[in-house]
Amino acid sequence: MCSFRMLKIICFLFSCYELSYAGTFWQVTDLHWDKLYSRTGDPHNMCHGHNITHDNGAYGNIQCDASKKLYRSSIKAMSQFAPEVDFILWTGDNAPHIKYPNETWPDVFETLTTTSTLLKTYFPSAIILPVLGNHDATPSDQFPSDDSDFYNLILTNSNWSIFIADETSRNTFLQGGYYSRRIDDSLKILVINTCIYMHGNNLVNETNSDPSGQMGWIEDELEDSRKFNTKVIVTGHVAPGYFPDSGNDLNLFPTYNDKLIHLMANYSDVLLALIFGHEHIDTFRLLSNDKGEFKVPEIGRASCRERV
Repeated sequence: MCSFRMLKIICFLFSCYELSYAGTFWQVTDLHWDKLYSRTGDPHNMCHGHNITHDNGAYGNIQCDASKKLYRSSIKAMSQFAPEVDFILWTGDNAPHIKYPNETWPDVFETLTTTSTLLKTYFPSAIILPVLGNHDATPSDQFPSDDSDFYNLILTNSNWSIFIADETSRNTFLQGGYYSRRIDDSLKILVINTCIYMHGNNLVNETNSDPSGQMGWIEDELEDSRKFNTKVIVTGHVAPGYFPDSGNDLNLFPTYNDKLIHLMANYSDVLLALIFGHEHIDTFRLLSNDKGEFKVPEIGRASCRERV
């Protein structure tokens, strides 16, 4: 019986699948480490500056991004609760909510390299699977299609090359920030770049039917998994569907949202779960296939600061 354990809130999701593989994994997401966080900063201005009448505390204020102490202690605590995990889904957004030009590429790279080092230090034997979040680029939300220079900039300045090392994974990452990783013969992880489909990404529009060829790649990977009876976890940063409590606001451009959901539904027999970050709240959804049968669980996770 498959017995994956991440956080207790979702451990039951995987208990109904008969697999030869059993193991444990973590998801860490939306750390949003802010170097400018101040205990005496204005909570209405990201806890920046100095307001001597107010103390935000060493571990932060829920209205602000994560302090250094919260950021580092969260990763350390992961290793204390479950040190021997098989893999870690690191689902994006490491930099704070600071707008360009006040945030530069070196600022983004510092958050990525520091988190890479911490995860590798505390989990030396785990497979670490980094995912691009919309704040892992500057300006935020801007992700081009078929721009190997852009994705190589991230790969070579983030320490991610130690995690995305084989030639095939590297090539697809350079094409559009996505790749796959086989955990064992019965389980594969697809790491997808949904930031490229986001509302607000001015570098892509819906006239491009398949930015960076990612949709075609996803279908090929899922078809291959079906052929060889391999189960798949799909992970990304921004989930398809509607943003919670937002009415009719889709996370992604409608064309890409519909294509992605249709693709996932068509391969519901292959998929174990879809796991995302971005929303800063815990969510659980079910995606149905074309027959209206609910088959695929989709999970969104809270950020570091909402765990305070």
